[in-house]
Order: sequence, then structure tokens, then C-alpha cells
Amino acid sequence: PMAAFLKEIEGGQPALKHVDTTDKSGPVIDNDIKIGANPMEEVKKSIAAGASLKHVDTTADRSAPMIEKDVKIHENARPALFNELKSKAVASN
Repeated sequence: PMAAFLKEIEGGQPALKHVDTTDKSGPVIDNDIKIGANPMEEVKKSIAAGASLKHVDTTADRSAPMIEKDVKIHENARPALFNELKSKAVASN
């Protein structure tokens, strides 16, 4: 078999069989689908033209956090707790 294969390669172009193919690489678009013009050019023109904006008075800015006046912030006790746990762990070893 190898000798026949080499002989076919050395003999030039081998005899190829004809093959019928069905190309399915294109998109499948149903018949009832209508493709219209792309409105991007009009959008670009409207962006380039700009828009006339009206002045807005900010009377009630509610973006700041609402913290009640009686709220008190104390020091976090967690670092002291961790130090206590570390010291007890070292002492027990």
C-alpha cells in the first residue's frame, strides 16, 4: 500500500472524484423578515448638530447620605479582639 501511495504522489496530480456540496454558511433569513435601511447616518448627524439644553435649578439635592443627628460612631473593637485572641493562642502553645 505504501508503494502505491508514493507512486500516486510522485505521478503528479491524483485523480479526484467530483463532489457536490451544499453551502450552508450564509445566514438563514426567513421570507417574512424585512431589512430596512440603517439609521446610523441620521443619528450621527443629530449628534453632530447638538441639542439645546435648558438650565435646571437643583433645589432638592438628595444625593448626600441621610445620617440622623443622634447617631454616634465609636472606635471599632475588632482589632483589640484579634490581639487578645492572638495573645491567648501564643500563650496556649
